[in-house]
Amino acid sequence: MNNQSPGSSASAQIPPWMNTSLSPHERANLLLAQMTMEEKIEMVHGDFPAPYGFYNAPIPRPGIPALTMADGPAGIRVARQDVNEGKATAMPAPIALAATWDMRAARQYGDLLGQEAWATGHNVVLGPQLDIARIPVFGRLFEASGEDPRLSGQMAVPYIQGIQCHPVVATAKHYQMNTQEENRFEVDAQLDERTLQEIYTPAFAAAVKDGQVGSVMGAFNRVNGIYSCEHRHLLTDILKRQLDFQGWVMSDYEAVHSTVEAANAGLDQEMPNGIFFSDRLMEAMQIGQVSVTALDDKVQRILRTMFTSGLFDQPVQITPFPVQEHGKVAREIAGKGIVLLKNVDRQLPLADHEVRSVAVIGADADNNIAGGGSSVVQPTYFVSIVEGIRRRVGDSVRVEYAEGTDPVSAAALLPGPPPVPSSVLTPTDADVEVHGLHAEYWTNTRFEGEPTLLRIDRQVDLNLGFFNYSNFNSSALTNPEKLNNAISVRWTGSITVPTTGNYTLSLTHLGTARLYLDDHLFIKDAGITLDTRSVTMYLVAGQPHALRIEYAADRPEQ
Repeated sequence: MNNQSPGSSASAQIPPWMNTSLSPHERANLLLAQMTMEEKIEMVHGDFPAPYGFYNAPIPRPGIPALTMADGPAGIRVARQDVNEGKATAMPAPIALAATWDMRAARQYGDLLGQEAWATGHNVVLGPQLDIARIPVFGRLFEASGEDPRLSGQMAVPYIQGIQCHPVVATAKHYQMNTQEENRFEVDAQLDERTLQEIYTPAFAAAVKDGQVGSVMGAFNRVNGIYSCEHRHLLTDILKRQLDFQGWVMSDYEAVHSTVEAANAGLDQEMPNGIFFSDRLMEAMQIGQVSVTALDDKVQRILRTMFTSGLFDQPVQITPFPVQEHGKVAREIAGKGIVLLKNVDRQLPLADHEVRSVAVIGADADNNIAGGGSSVVQPTYFVSIVEGIRRRVGDSVRVEYAEGTDPVSAAALLPGPPPVPSSVLTPTDADVEVHGLHAEYWTNTRFEGEPTLLRIDRQVDLNLGFFNYSNFNSSALTNPEKLNNAISVRWTGSITVPTTGNYTLSLTHLGTARLYLDDHLFIKDAGITLDTRSVTMYLVAGQPHALRIEYAADRPEQ
């Protein structure tokens, strides 16, 4: 209890915007009035590289805390390895949550995310994802709720409410028409107004009107020729006026392409850095291209949301969370999301007293399976499919496991034929039971010096850069992030085909690539663009051929 009188020196030191009896709008206006132009500019862009992930910086003089953002939406991606070892509860994919049709489960899901976000030092969760499914090979399909606009919106509302019952802001993404993988940073989605309003907007409308979501993230792509993050009709006409959205609009990360157009269209915050909304925004304001009123509206929206969500009053605290209890919640939701399409003769569930042996086949059955990219979560613990079956059936049932095929990696997203299976590859100087090729990695493009990394690669399949800042698939070998830039790699060993005949060997690559068979150079290509080069040859079954592949990521864009 504070026994100081209103006129005392102690109470005078408390800024008026910290008066919790005032509305968030009033508090935001009081703080906004005391901010310098430089401080306002600081609010509308990220601060990458921040010490721990994608944040915008705190502003010490007026006491504005940092917006510490955690990737979602399938759990909290903890960037700091000193916080719970970077681990959080790996939740079922949101598409599995949608399959429950259970809004109470969605509330549980969001509540768990909000709790773990706050406990791991975050006050913004970048989820839910509300992209409507239109193309089945869309790489982020698992992060959303499928093709039904109503279901997507109905599941989003309790998810958002669960997150925001903690001092954490939820972020609905990706606004708008982010629905395909091919050329997804530049693709132009063409559609009429009715389709936009009836198919793609309803989920966001539910998130705004019923979920009171605090933030919305703009998308990378264009819509009818205009980038989403500088699209006045999307950001201002629909989101802020038609839907009466009171929060702030941040960009997807590096999805901003302009200063004046984006600022005047209604984008409020550039993430994760300040290429367009820092010095360039200040210059645009000085020559009258962007008004002070427009900047104030952006800052006011961010501050008002922060006050509404309690970010000033309850700063994040890194605290433990109940790992086993949260794991139980994740399993229960996953169980509710299982959809059994056909059960011939009631074969499932298997009767315990009749089962004597179980065969488990699949490359990922003995690994942690997760979607990749920004939504990947390093789990607090995990139980693989095969281990879960062994625990369930006990010692009385024999469980045998076989991989069957090689695991899938991010290289599967590249064009061209699939990688050669590891079963026909043998590394140099390796045991006959080992499959793959001996790999040497250099952190230069010239194969110079001692290799940085030596290992056995089961297949020649690399897709680094964006796809390597977090594991794309935990069953694949982890690639150190230092390999994301200028590298060169040499794979050596032998290939032995199972059947005599003609075979086509191909290299799909961006950057210099060479293929040698029995020391003869068959493919040599500069790889100016991402393309495939092939050679066809007659090979005899059971006869090993020396294989050497060299690759350098030496294109300027790499």
